[in-house]
Amino acid sequence: MRCNLIALLSLFVFVSPLHAGDGQELIFQSSFEGEEACVVFDGDGDTIDVPAVHISGDLTLNGEDFPFSQYDDAIFSLRDRVTGDIFALGNSHDQQYSVNVVAGHYDVMYSVQSPGDNVPRNIGAAIMENVALLSDQTLNINVVAYMISGDFLHNGAPFPATEFDDGVVFLDSPQAGRIKVGETKF
Repeated sequence: MRCNLIALLSLFVFVSPLHAGDGQELIFQSSFEGEEACVVFDGDGDTIDVPAVHISGDLTLNGEDFPFSQYDDAIFSLRDRVTGDIFALGNSHDQQYSVNVVAGHYDVMYSVQSPGDNVPRNIGAAIMENVALLSDQTLNINVVAYMISGDFLHNGAPFPATEFDDGVVFLDSPQAGRIKVGETKF
Protein backbone atom coordinates (compact mmCIF):
# COMPACT_ATOMS: atom_id res chain seq x y z
CA MET A 1 0.00 0.00 0.00
CA ARG A 2 1.44 3.40 -0.98
CA CYS A 3 0.33 7.00 -0.56
CA ASN A 4 1.91 10.44 -0.71
CA LEU A 5 3.37 11.49 2.63
CA ILE A 6 3.12 15.18 3.39
CA ALA A 7 5.40 16.19 6.24
CA LEU A 8 4.59 18.90 8.74
CA LEU A 9 7.60 20.82 10.05
CA SER A 10 8.08 20.78 13.78
CA LEU A 11 10.13 19.14 16.46
CA PHE A 12 7.30 16.63 16.51
CA VAL A 13 5.21 15.26 13.69
CA PHE A 14 1.47 15.75 13.66
CA VAL A 15 -0.45 13.40 11.41
CA SER A 16 -4.19 13.16 11.04
CA PRO A 17 -6.28 10.16 9.93
CA LEU A 18 -6.98 10.08 6.20
CA HIS A 19 -9.39 7.14 6.31
CA ALA A 20 -9.90 3.90 8.13
CA GLY A 21 -9.73 0.59 6.30
CA ASP A 22 -11.31 -2.52 7.80
CA GLY A 23 -11.30 -1.09 11.31
CA GLN A 24 -7.80 -2.43 12.00
CA GLU A 25 -5.64 0.08 10.15
CA LEU A 26 -5.50 3.84 9.78
CA ILE A 27 -3.66 5.55 6.96
CA PHE A 28 -2.08 8.92 7.77
CA GLN A 29 -1.30 11.68 5.29
CA SER A 30 0.69 14.94 5.47
CA SER A 31 2.48 17.29 2.77
CA PHE A 32 6.05 16.15 2.08
CA GLU A 33 7.09 16.95 -1.48
CA GLY A 34 9.37 14.28 -2.80
CA GLU A 35 9.51 10.54 -2.48
CA GLU A 36 6.34 8.58 -1.91
CA ALA A 37 5.78 6.93 1.42
CA CYS A 38 2.85 5.51 3.26
CA VAL A 39 2.36 5.19 6.98
CA VAL A 40 0.14 2.34 8.10
CA PHE A 41 -0.56 1.97 11.79
CA ASP A 42 -2.29 -1.22 12.78
CA GLY A 43 -1.56 -1.18 16.49
CA ASP A 44 1.22 -3.77 16.15
CA GLY A 45 4.07 -1.26 16.48
CA ASP A 46 4.62 -0.30 12.83
CA THR A 47 7.45 2.16 12.34
CA ILE A 48 6.86 5.73 11.25
CA ASP A 49 9.92 7.00 9.37
CA VAL A 50 9.86 10.79 9.06
CA PRO A 51 12.44 12.36 6.69
CA ALA A 52 14.22 14.95 8.86
CA VAL A 53 17.13 17.29 8.17
CA HIS A 54 19.33 19.49 10.33
CA ILE A 55 19.61 23.17 9.40
CA SER A 56 21.64 25.89 11.07
CA GLY A 57 23.06 29.27 10.25
CA ASP A 58 23.63 32.91 11.10
CA LEU A 59 20.89 35.53 11.44
CA THR A 60 22.06 38.92 10.13
CA LEU A 61 20.62 42.35 9.39
CA ASN A 62 22.09 44.00 6.28
CA GLY A 63 25.10 41.67 6.61
CA GLU A 64 25.79 42.61 10.26
CA ASP A 65 24.85 40.92 13.54
CA PHE A 66 21.38 41.65 14.90
CA PRO A 67 21.33 43.57 18.20
CA PHE A 68 21.98 41.30 21.17
CA SER A 69 18.89 42.56 23.00
CA GLN A 70 15.54 41.08 23.97
CA TYR A 71 14.12 44.61 23.70
CA ASP A 72 15.04 45.01 20.02
CA ASP A 73 14.43 41.63 18.39
CA ALA A 74 12.44 39.54 15.93
CA ILE A 75 11.26 35.96 15.46
CA PHE A 76 12.29 33.86 12.46
CA SER A 77 10.05 30.99 11.39
CA LEU A 78 9.38 28.57 8.57
CA ARG A 79 6.04 28.48 6.74
CA ASP A 80 5.05 25.18 5.14
CA ARG A 81 4.42 25.78 1.40
CA VAL A 82 1.52 23.32 1.33
CA THR A 83 -0.32 23.77 4.63
CA GLY A 84 0.63 27.36 5.49
CA ASP A 85 1.54 26.23 9.01
CA ILE A 86 4.24 28.33 10.69
CA PHE A 87 6.97 26.91 12.95
CA ALA A 88 9.52 28.77 15.10
CA LEU A 89 13.10 28.80 13.82
CA GLY A 90 14.90 31.22 16.15
CA ASN A 91 15.21 34.70 17.61
CA SER A 92 17.32 37.51 16.12
CA HIS A 93 18.98 38.31 19.46
CA ASP A 94 20.50 34.79 19.44
CA GLN A 95 22.19 35.70 16.12
CA GLN A 96 22.26 32.00 15.14
CA TYR A 97 19.91 29.03 15.00
CA SER A 98 20.20 25.25 14.84
CA VAL A 99 17.14 23.00 14.46
CA ASN A 100 15.94 19.68 13.10
CA VAL A 101 13.00 19.93 10.69
CA VAL A 102 10.95 17.62 8.53
CA ALA A 103 12.30 17.69 4.96
CA GLY A 104 10.28 19.85 2.57
CA HIS A 105 9.87 23.26 0.93
CA TYR A 106 9.36 26.32 3.11
CA ASP A 107 9.23 30.12 3.18
CA VAL A 108 11.49 31.81 5.74
CA MET A 109 9.39 34.34 7.67
CA TYR A 110 10.33 37.37 9.76
CA SER A 111 8.21 39.13 12.41
CA VAL A 112 9.28 41.83 14.83
CA GLN A 113 8.80 40.77 18.44
CA SER A 114 10.06 43.77 20.43
CA PRO A 115 10.49 46.82 18.21
CA GLY A 116 13.49 48.89 19.24
CA ASP A 117 15.60 51.33 17.27
CA ASN A 118 17.34 48.81 14.98
CA VAL A 119 15.24 45.83 13.88
CA PRO A 120 12.78 46.18 11.00
CA ARG A 121 9.17 46.48 12.19
CA ASN A 122 7.67 44.09 9.63
CA ILE A 123 5.20 41.44 10.77
CA GLY A 124 4.87 38.33 8.60
CA ALA A 125 7.50 39.20 5.96
CA ALA A 126 8.51 36.36 3.62
CA ILE A 127 12.24 37.05 3.35
CA MET A 128 13.08 33.83 1.47
CA GLU A 129 10.55 31.84 -0.56
CA ASN A 130 10.32 28.20 -1.61
CA VAL A 131 13.51 27.14 0.16
CA ALA A 132 14.26 23.43 -0.40
CA LEU A 133 15.23 21.85 2.92
CA LEU A 134 15.84 18.31 1.70
CA SER A 135 19.22 17.55 3.27
CA ASP A 136 21.36 18.72 6.21
CA GLN A 137 22.63 22.21 5.43
CA THR A 138 23.78 25.62 6.54
CA LEU A 139 21.22 28.28 5.69
CA ASN A 140 22.43 31.77 6.60
CA ILE A 141 19.54 34.24 6.74
CA ASN A 142 20.21 37.90 5.99
CA VAL A 143 17.44 40.48 6.32
CA VAL A 144 17.86 43.40 3.91
CA ALA A 145 16.20 46.46 5.45
CA TYR A 146 15.78 50.11 4.58
CA MET A 147 14.92 53.16 6.68
CA ILE A 148 11.85 55.09 5.58
CA SER A 149 10.81 58.50 6.84
CA GLY A 150 8.53 61.34 5.91
CA ASP A 151 5.50 63.36 6.91
CA PHE A 152 1.86 62.30 7.09
CA LEU A 153 -0.38 64.72 5.20
CA HIS A 154 -4.14 64.89 4.72
CA ASN A 155 -5.14 66.66 1.50
CA GLY A 156 -1.74 68.37 1.50
CA ALA A 157 -1.95 69.64 5.09
CA PRO A 158 -0.68 68.20 8.38
CA PHE A 159 -3.04 66.02 10.39
CA PRO A 160 -4.44 67.55 13.60
CA ALA A 161 -1.91 67.32 16.43
CA THR A 162 -4.32 65.74 18.91
CA GLU A 163 -4.59 62.26 20.31
CA PHE A 164 -8.39 62.41 19.94
CA ASP A 165 -8.41 62.93 16.16
CA ASP A 166 -5.76 60.58 14.82
CA GLY A 167 -5.04 57.50 12.75
CA VAL A 168 -2.48 54.71 12.42
CA VAL A 169 -0.63 54.26 9.13
CA PHE A 170 0.41 50.78 7.93
CA LEU A 171 2.17 49.52 4.81
CA ASP A 172 0.97 46.10 3.65
CA SER A 173 2.41 43.77 1.02
CA PRO A 174 2.24 40.01 0.46
CA GLN A 175 6.04 39.65 0.68
CA ALA A 176 7.00 42.42 3.12
CA GLY A 177 4.11 41.73 5.48
CA ARG A 178 2.57 44.50 7.56
CA ILE A 179 4.57 47.44 8.87
CA LYS A 180 3.24 50.00 11.31
CA VAL A 181 4.75 53.21 9.95
CA GLY A 182 3.40 55.57 12.59
CA GLU A 183 0.49 57.59 13.92
CA THR A 184 -0.89 60.82 12.54
CA LYS A 185 -1.25 62.62 15.89
CA PHE A 186 2.43 63.45 16.41
